[in-house]
Amino acid sequence: MAQGYRPTDQPLGTRFHHLPALDHPRGLIGVDVHERPNTPGWGLIEPAMIFETAEPSRTGVPGLLRPRDDVHALLVALHGWIGGMRRSRDLLDALLLATVSPVPVEETAAGLGLARFWRWTVRFAEAELQGRTDRATDAAHRIVFAGSSSALAERWTRVVAPYLTATPWRVTRGHLYDYSIVREA
Repeated sequence: MAQGYRPTDQPLGTRFHHLPALDHPRGLIGVDVHERPNTPGWGLIEPAMIFETAEPSRTGVPGLLRPRDDVHALLVALHGWIGGMRRSRDLLDALLLATVSPVPVEETAAGLGLARFWRWTVRFAEAELQGRTDRATDAAHRIVFAGSSSALAERWTRVVAPYLTATPWRVTRGHLYDYSIVREA
């Protein structure tokens, strides 16, 4: 705010977690501002880790921070599962961040118990964006992405598909966590 950034009148998206986008006298900056990490319950990344590893923003604005690239790649990939992994851009953004990250995403993912998830994210990205598959990836890719426009396919991707790509005990624990939040609300 001290640098001249101001909220616009409309939120960037229609979902409840979006805050208004930011505008600047030099022009609009496309920023997707969240109140919390928007990840499925089975892929929680503690906010403290995000803040502890944050780096200066590439905008050049003093004091503006961003998630470190490896952490950001995982956040973007996990965010893709919220919408049933229907947006190729989440896969592309995750891979781009992984490419520029000086800290290997594989190491960070392993430390967070998300190594299997990250390996499958890379495999899905290669299948979706480059058409490169092997037998296992092709079958899983068809399950996850086939008919992703229907509500049933989205539920399948959100509830069942994570068992293919993430650690099963973590997915079960995450689903229970998500369920408890909904019940509480």
